[in-house]
Amino acid sequence: MKKKLLLLNGSHSELTLIQKAMELGLEVITTGNAPDLIGHKLADRYIAADYTDRSAILKIAKQESIDFICSCANDGGAITASYVAHELGLPGHDDPEVCELIHLKDKFKKWALDQGLPTSPLFSPEESANHLPVIVKPTDLTGGKGISVVRSSSELKYAIELAKKASPSNSYIVEKFVEGTLHSFSTIVSRQTVVATHSDNEFSTINPFTVSASYSPAPHLKPIKSSLVELTESIAKNLKLEDGIVHYQYLWDGKQYWIIEITRRCSGDLYPAPASLAIQRSWEEAILLACMGQPLDFLSGAEQEGNFGRVCFMAHKNGEIKDFKIHPLLEKNVVETVFARPVGYSISNFKIEKLGVAILKFRDKQEAEEKAKFIDEWTQVVVD
Repeated sequence: MKKKLLLLNGSHSELTLIQKAMELGLEVITTGNAPDLIGHKLADRYIAADYTDRSAILKIAKQESIDFICSCANDGGAITASYVAHELGLPGHDDPEVCELIHLKDKFKKWALDQGLPTSPLFSPEESANHLPVIVKPTDLTGGKGISVVRSSSELKYAIELAKKASPSNSYIVEKFVEGTLHSFSTIVSRQTVVATHSDNEFSTINPFTVSASYSPAPHLKPIKSSLVELTESIAKNLKLEDGIVHYQYLWDGKQYWIIEITRRCSGDLYPAPASLAIQRSWEEAILLACMGQPLDFLSGAEQEGNFGRVCFMAHKNGEIKDFKIHPLLEKNVVETVFARPVGYSISNFKIEKLGVAILKFRDKQEAEEKAKFIDEWTQVVVD
């Protein structure tokens, strides 16, 4: 009989994970509370449940006698997966306390500052007026929801209320706002040693707090890569991390990097696709094997090469989708396109809804940088 994998969502972000799990001979069961997502149709079975509801997911895991559990591209999913794995003795996940430390912004920021990590300081609301500009975030959400940059003290109360309203736990943090370019540095660790890395440049075209396009590699990476690798291995040893992803999002101010967050789950919007092309190994397979407690020896010798990226289809307003378009100068760079929503779908929140993703390959660094100059025009969603 096939081994069973419970994957905690079925959006476009989990699509390649589902495909790779099936290639590995697993029976894939997806869950989540949005039954119309594209990944559920591909999976062997879908069972409706909120993947942040740990008790509900644990019940499903017991009923289905699952062999492995894998987080979706969401911090709440990572926390649930860790909890269920711990309760059932399944491999491939950190201790739940460690998982919460990493994925809940208030816990992570306090720990990171205590450890001397390069991250911006936290402030109480009372202190914030003396340290403007600041950024206010919900502690337990992803995708840029509920975030505000506060540049005057009169804006602070509204920003806090917005973050609290968005947060499932009604909690928030206030930290110093750092100016800089946005990047990711994603690693895979095996026995607390980094065995693969991938870096890129990230852009927010519709929503300033939601990444909608990227290309690789980060131009400033060479002098800081060894520092990031050493930091990753130090954290892995300190927190006794299991094998798998350690993913950073950071700001580069021209002199140093400032860590925004660390995650231990699949990054969204088909991030594994360009990463796989860049290292010529399957990023998805590494994620899945880690969740299965299997060795990651196939990554030996992996190095990031080439210039790859991705761009999301996002609309500029709510309404019914009439068409998807790619800029004519970008068409030859498209490796693959995945549409998460069909023509005719009604967009209700254009600032956060990702409607599809195109995977890109550029001839060289120069072509990537030239085309990044019109990155806001890479894709268009025609809305009625």
